[in-house]
Amino acid sequence: MIALLKRFGFSECFHAVALTEIARQFRRLAGLALCVICAPFLSAGPALHPLMWDTMEKTYLAKMGETSSEMAFVVTNRSEREVVILRIEPSCGCTIAIPPKHPWRLAPGENGALQLKINFADRYGELIKTVAIDSTAGGQTLVMRVMIPETPTLDGKARLRNVQVALADPQAVFRGECAQCHAAPATGKLGEPLFRAACAICHVSDHRAPMIPDLAQPRKTQDAALWRAIIANGRFGTLMPAFSNTQRGPLTDAQIDSLVSYVLKRFPGEPAQP
Repeated sequence: MIALLKRFGFSECFHAVALTEIARQFRRLAGLALCVICAPFLSAGPALHPLMWDTMEKTYLAKMGETSSEMAFVVTNRSEREVVILRIEPSCGCTIAIPPKHPWRLAPGENGALQLKINFADRYGELIKTVAIDSTAGGQTLVMRVMIPETPTLDGKARLRNVQVALADPQAVFRGECAQCHAAPATGKLGEPLFRAACAICHVSDHRAPMIPDLAQPRKTQDAALWRAIIANGRFGTLMPAFSNTQRGPLTDAQIDSLVSYVLKRFPGEPAQP
């Protein structure tokens, strides 16, 4: 480069200035090229799920006297590939999911509505239900909140009636309409999911009845045999039913064993005494 500049009669001083400017421009261009190459990696955020719902959570304000409601979640496949929704699982038997078809195939750009029916008879306050969506693109969770006005007189009568039925026959919760919440959700589950489906509905509820033990209270000892006996056979004279299928309950021995293992880890001792 210097020889070329001399050939055209440029001075040594000009040589230095020219080389400095060339070097500066080269560094600038190299920096711009580096930014262009690295920009996609530096600016890329978390990958967006191919299934885009109109919202992931909806709230319904129930009117006095209502016992059920319907909600619809609209989904769009925003990817360039087909997505198949393989499984739709509500958190409780009180909620029924009605997809357009099963399996639910969504072509690129296609949309559709998932209809959900929620039964909240004899409930009051805030009711929260979830729906697990399992697709070829991964899992998602929809949340439904129902705000139910309190009706103390009617609710008190309903609760008293349910308590009287359960005291007379604790296994009644596994039959009829009660089975939708107390038996059906436990099917095929183990460990923590089984606890959420079969136990939390009574023991971890925001409206836990005063006669239902609070399992979160600390205990003195840990005894797997005691947990297993209470879960499998219930407690005579209380609302605790027998969950073993040998006692007309919904759980197998393997499910009960998985519950025992889970509660021993989560709760620091023996079950509370009613």
